[in-house]
Amino acid sequence: MGYYVYIEESTLALPKEHYDQAYSVLCDLNKYDDYKQGGSFGGPGKDIKWFSWMAEDYPSECSNAQEILEMLGFACVEEDNALTIHQYDSKIGQEDLFLSTICPLLNGYIVWRGEDGEEWMDNYDGMTVKRYYRSSDWVSSVDYDGPIEYYKRMAELRKESRLRLKQEQEKNEATKGA
Repeated sequence: MGYYVYIEESTLALPKEHYDQAYSVLCDLNKYDDYKQGGSFGGPGKDIKWFSWMAEDYPSECSNAQEILEMLGFACVEEDNALTIHQYDSKIGQEDLFLSTICPLLNGYIVWRGEDGEEWMDNYDGMTVKRYYRSSDWVSSVDYDGPIEYYKRMAELRKESRLRLKQEQEKNEATKGA
């Protein structure tokens, strides 16, 4: 069961200068069990959860953002000083959550097509994800707010990650200056 989708067209890119920050933010996402919809396993004193299509402890298995995106099912290529997403052909999982988490670091769009022929475009403008549906032109969806609760929580996560990265950069600069 599930709904199969594939990428019709994509210009989505993660600029090289954001690789480390994207990896950090995507790894931090694993701390939030409430967002994991892939499955769970429990027993006395043990409750393990994971995201759709992802290993339970994917940060220990993936050494960079590209490996995380590929584990999600994306085909990525590094070109023109950016990591670009070219392909996805599988059941919908939690791709939107992972991409929305790093939205401030991305630019471009993905045109999706579902197994029933439905077509939509997610546009990443560096701040939000806007969804459009095809008519004779692309029409913005006024009712799509994405995984809004995820966005709220991810905004907090991005703020925390940016602060941590800023502190790390300041520490590195202080070390270089000493």
